Amino acid sequence: MQRITNNVCDKVVKLADEETKKVVENFKRRNETLGLNKNSPIKLQMDGTYQSIYIKSRHKMGQNASQAIGIACENETDSHDVIGFHLVNKLCWVGAWLRGEGYDVECPNHEHCTAKTNRYDPLSEKDLGYEIGKKIATNDLLVDYCTTDGDAKSVKGLQEAMQEIFGPLWSVNRLADTIHRGQSQFREGIRAKFSVGMFPGVTKAQKNDIKTAFANDIKLRSHGIMKSLFMKYNGDRQKISKCLPGIVRSVVNCYSGNCGDTCRWSITLCNGGKKTSWWYKSINLNSHGLQNGSLIPTDRDKILIESLLEMKLSQNALDQMKFFSNTNKCESVNRTISTYLPKNKNFSRNAIGRASAAVLKVNNNKDVALVKTLKAVGCTMGKKSRAAVALKKIRKLEIYDRAYQKSSKVKYRRDLKNNIITKIDANTFEGLSTLKELNLGKNKITRIDANTFKGLSALTTLMLWDNKISTLDGNTFRGLTALKALELSMNKISTLAVNIFQGLTALKTLNLNDNHIVTLDVNLFKGLTALTELNLSLNKISTLAGNIFRGLAALKILYLNGNKIVTLEVNLFKGLTALTELKLENNPLNCSMCMMKEFKDFLQRNNDFGNSGARCKGEFNLLIHQNFIKCSPLGKINTVVIFLRFHGKNFLIFIVFCIIVVRFLSMG
Repeated sequence: MQRITNNVCDKVVKLADEETKKVVENFKRRNETLGLNKNSPIKLQMDGTYQSIYIKSRHKMGQNASQAIGIACENETDSHDVIGFHLVNKLCWVGAWLRGEGYDVECPNHEHCTAKTNRYDPLSEKDLGYEIGKKIATNDLLVDYCTTDGDAKSVKGLQEAMQEIFGPLWSVNRLADTIHRGQSQFREGIRAKFSVGMFPGVTKAQKNDIKTAFANDIKLRSHGIMKSLFMKYNGDRQKISKCLPGIVRSVVNCYSGNCGDTCRWSITLCNGGKKTSWWYKSINLNSHGLQNGSLIPTDRDKILIESLLEMKLSQNALDQMKFFSNTNKCESVNRTISTYLPKNKNFSRNAIGRASAAVLKVNNNKDVALVKTLKAVGCTMGKKSRAAVALKKIRKLEIYDRAYQKSSKVKYRRDLKNNIITKIDANTFEGLSTLKELNLGKNKITRIDANTFKGLSALTTLMLWDNKISTLDGNTFRGLTALKALELSMNKISTLAVNIFQGLTALKTLNLNDNHIVTLDVNLFKGLTALTELNLSLNKISTLAGNIFRGLAALKILYLNGNKIVTLEVNLFKGLTALTELKLENNPLNCSMCMMKEFKDFLQRNNDFGNSGARCKGEFNLLIHQNFIKCSPLGKINTVVIFLRFHGKNFLIFIVFCIIVVRFLSMG
């Protein structure tokens, strides 16, 4: 089986090389069709990926990785086909076994070695760029511009390969990725030292939340402005450069509270009106309640804002982003490769074959890639065979899936449910400021850092159901001012910080059912004025403070069933004027207390609550079986008498009291 796999991999590698050569030939024909020299230079985007489960940040671990793959995609067409790739492999089980047996061997200089470089050599993106450039140059294709995500070493390697074949005067210009430039802009905005009075807010945490939203707003606005300029002037950089200084000044004035004509007559994404201004349209500003004039920048703050804007809106930035290109396709190819070469497994002999299969799939559709692969290994397929019919269905599903993934419905949603996620670190979702739905349900999450959801100012739905969360930091949901639905059911939460829901003024649905909650702070739901549905069922709650639901005037649905509630005060539901549904079943209510008669009267006065399911000791229906005969006015009087003391002046008061009671009974 292994030998067959090896043979198939060799043929897939050969097929992938032929496919990339076809892409090059197609470009030559395209150049001729456009009236250019067939070898006219093209623009590329390049990126690399490392075979390591420990590389999770921008700081690469170097020797920790066993393999590295470089990808180059063309930036001339909308399809962005893969035009070259190279894999560097350090893995060789034969060499490892021989060294374990005491033989003095070093990879890659022994028989049957699968490694391409020594195990001690660093994995260099410059070497990846050089190898890719050599493959492209041997096909007589020139490259003049290459977009990378911040690492210029791969471009140097690409240039060296081009110079070896086309002469030392040839140069490859590096362009900055617009997306990564925006992320750098956001990070600089977070680090910026603005004045104390720049942002509104009482506490430092509130000011920092607004500062994060502001930094993200600058990033999104700068990107939108540059995109609009490229569309308006059709990429004419000379015309764009003339507009940039005035635009930067107008945007600074806009943020300073002078939003007016300067915004209206230049491309700032702001028309200066009330509902057409950027303050109204911006998700980041609007969700934090910021309006024109809310920010109070000093002269130094204005200089800082200007420097942040010029990271993307300046002549220097324009020179580095000439064609407004990015490396999104390369990163997409990297994700596809990770499905063929998962980072938690090591493939030494067949790694290049798996990577080639991924490239083949990217440059073709699923069905075409499969047909070509089968043909390469000698397995032909009839046009009307069952396999061919199935492939057509796969093709239709692929077309539909691509269209669906590009729809706005999916664009603002992240579905991460039903995985094995155990913890979520701070800033995991950094940069996803437009995200509206986040589903993390049915995982194994035990811990969520305080700043995990920081910056998700547009988030409306957060699902954390069916996890193993026991505690939550009081600042976990801070800044989620647009949140409308929060799902925390089926966890192990026992206590909730009093400020955990503070600031969630847009929250409408809160589900806390099936947890281990015992007590609730009286101010826990304070400020949730928009809340319409609250589910506290299947917990261990025994008592509820009389004013715990105070201020929830919009509450329509309240579930308290499946707890250990013994008594309920009638004042508990005072002020819940919108309440239409109340669930109380499976609670051991103590109906021997007279205060429960008042609660029964409350239920009878409100017909909507007739099916609340309230039962005495969990067995007898409160409305049907409990009459509260002992709770008569006489009973109440006798209760008062118990507290009188029989000595001194109180004895005379007692005699007078008894006479009044006797007359009252005789009149009845």
